[in-house]
Amino acid sequence: MPLGLGASLGIGGGRAATSSGAPSGGGGAFVPNGKSVLFDGTNDYATFDSEIVFSGAYTVSFWLKPGAQNWGTLLYGTGADYVDLYSTTSGGTSYGNKINLRNMGVITTATDSVPVGVWRNVLVIRDSSNVVRIYVQGSQSGGTSTFSGDSHFGKVGAYGISSSPFFGHIDEIAFWDSDQTSNAAAIYNSGVAGDLNDVSSPLHWYRMGDINGGSGDEIEDVGTAANNPLTLINGPTYSTDVPS
Repeated sequence: MPLGLGASLGIGGGRAATSSGAPSGGGGAFVPNGKSVLFDGTNDYATFDSEIVFSGAYTVSFWLKPGAQNWGTLLYGTGADYVDLYSTTSGGTSYGNKINLRNMGVITTATDSVPVGVWRNVLVIRDSSNVVRIYVQGSQSGGTSTFSGDSHFGKVGAYGISSSPFFGHIDEIAFWDSDQTSNAAAIYNSGVAGDLNDVSSPLHWYRMGDINGGSGDEIEDVGTAANNPLTLINGPTYSTDVPS
């Protein structure tokens, strides 16, 4: 059943994420980032054990490295809520891949391009006034929209939901049930995916192969909730290509 997330976590003090030595949400020493998951753009996807649902403020962070300039669904949930990568061309000129968020028809679009073959950190943030913003590389990208309904996140890669499943790498997916705007630059951490507990502990956090040694179909939830694993479907592969 869906996870209804309403309680607010404290926003951290903006410390930069470290690369080693801090405890993970699931317990034990922090494992440095050394794995990501590669989706083939054909039929790969992953699904959370329970759909993650936010009724108020929230933050989603993930890293992606597109394998091509094309459309691709990154995150998808009930009610046609999704974050996707879309390719823009005007007058024969390509303007690259952009991040697009849709909540029940309400659209927020980033202006920064996400280049093929380059890692980028993306944050989707809704504040306590229901204003939605997208951040790329720690800075706001594009304008804002307002959406007051529930936001749903149930799948990654979203094969079978979209005619354009994502092709490329995804790493370090994290969810907070709070507005992490003040920590956007620290989460980006100058391009290094580090220990988010040194910034503000996520409610759900998926290390995309670091905890399970890059084997098996289940990715542990090492957030403070630690109760909602992510299962890989149709054979997405682990990779040692990570943001650094």
